[in-house]
Amino acid sequence: MIVEARRRKIDHLIVVAGVACVGKTRFMDTLLQSGTSGDRFGIERGELEMINAFRVRTLPDKPFRNLVLHYDILRPHGRKLRRHSRDPVFHLLDCADRITVITLVESRATIIHRSINNNEPSKRRAELAANYDKDDFLRVWYEAWFDAISSRHEPAVTHHIVLAADDYPNVTREDAAAMLR
Repeated sequence: MIVEARRRKIDHLIVVAGVACVGKTRFMDTLLQSGTSGDRFGIERGELEMINAFRVRTLPDKPFRNLVLHYDILRPHGRKLRRHSRDPVFHLLDCADRITVITLVESRATIIHRSINNNEPSKRRAELAANYDKDDFLRVWYEAWFDAISSRHEPAVTHHIVLAADDYPNVTREDAAAMLR
C-alpha cells in the first residue's frame, strides 16, 4: 500500500466571521453579487467558492483560488473544542497563502432582536440566543476570536472588523467591544 499526502492549496482564504444572527450570510451574498464590494477587502474579482465551517470535511481535494469560509465564532461554545485554535476548521488557515478575515459585529440588542425574531431557529441557535442576554457573553467570545486571529503569524492575516450595516463600515476592536456590552 502506498499513501500519498498532499497539502490542501488555497491561494486566498477569506473568513467571514461573527455570531449567529449577525448577518454573515447577507454579507456573503453582497460579496458575491457586487463586483466592487470585494475590492475594499483586497478580494480579487473572479471565482469565489463558499463553504460553511460545518462542511469543511466535505471540501473537495483541489486547489482553490478564492475560498470564502462562513465561520460562526461560537462554534467552540458548548463543545469539547472550548477555544478557536482547537477547531479542526482552523487547519484551513495553515493551507492558505493569503488570509483575509472579515469579522462582522452588531450591537448586542440587535443580535438579541434578530435571534428572538428568527422564524424557525435551530436548537443550537435557540440555546445561543438564551446566552446573548448574559452581560459579557458576546464580548468575551468576540475577544477570544480576535485574540485567536491576531495570534496567527504565518501567513499574515489581514483583519477587518465591520459593522453589519448596509455599507459595512469599519470599526475598531474597542468600538466592537463597546457595542457588545
